[in-house]
Amino acid sequence: MKLLFYIEPLSFHNDLCHYWKWLERMVHIQTTLFVGRKTDWDYRFVMNEGLFWQACEKHKVNEGKVISLQQNEIREIFNCSNMDIIKKIHHKSLLQTEKDQLSKLYSGKLNGYKPDVILTYSPASFFEEIFSDVLVFHMENGPFSRHPFPETTYFDPQGLYQQSFIEKCATDLMNMSATQEDKKFLDDLREPYKNLIIQKSPFHYLENVLRKTYRKLVLVPLQTSHTMYYDLCGPFNTQGEFLFDLIEKTPKDTALILSFHNIALYFL
Repeated sequence: MKLLFYIEPLSFHNDLCHYWKWLERMVHIQTTLFVGRKTDWDYRFVMNEGLFWQACEKHKVNEGKVISLQQNEIREIFNCSNMDIIKKIHHKSLLQTEKDQLSKLYSGKLNGYKPDVILTYSPASFFEEIFSDVLVFHMENGPFSRHPFPETTYFDPQGLYQQSFIEKCATDLMNMSATQEDKKFLDDLREPYKNLIIQKSPFHYLENVLRKTYRKLVLVPLQTSHTMYYDLCGPFNTQGEFLFDLIEKTPKDTALILSFHNIALYFL
């Protein structure tokens, strides 16, 4: 088994600290799979050269396993902004010439290394055309990955957001009906977590206070503005625009509780 950990080489901020958490999680997966185990599996990391020191010095990744590149090597293919490049990849609207040049770039960087599985936090469906039999798992935080709950990650073989399994298979999923056995299984699964969530929830006290005044409460987990995960998926340029729109449309008897995205801590 050959793995490729792909950390988006294109930057979306003034520095690469946005990607520190991605690197940290990728290294955790790598060490869990490889350190202290006898296996014939192999791996490589692909990342912006600005992360190279962070990977090799701080996280002790083997330098020979890290493939670094400058974002301009990708930008020269497209002649447009980083976000526009990601949009084209996400919406699978690359021109054939762009696909060919991306394939040439990454094939050269990988120097004969052909992964079986690719893990990525950013759209990377183009790898499926470079390696016809590769399995690309797009990753993102689980819905409750907020302090004080543990971080969780889901893996989607279809893509992210509009390209995700849930979106692509929405009709079939909505038409599924749960049996009594299914419902009992879910009830039994939820039971041990119910009290734990109440005890650990940072909103529990606030919820009790707000319910004295408001009929409904809405939890709004935020993303981070000017990142692919926000800008690719909505009509608003910033979360400020989104929040003002949400506030204006929220009934007066409903309270909004905002939760910051955990990676936003890297900007505080």
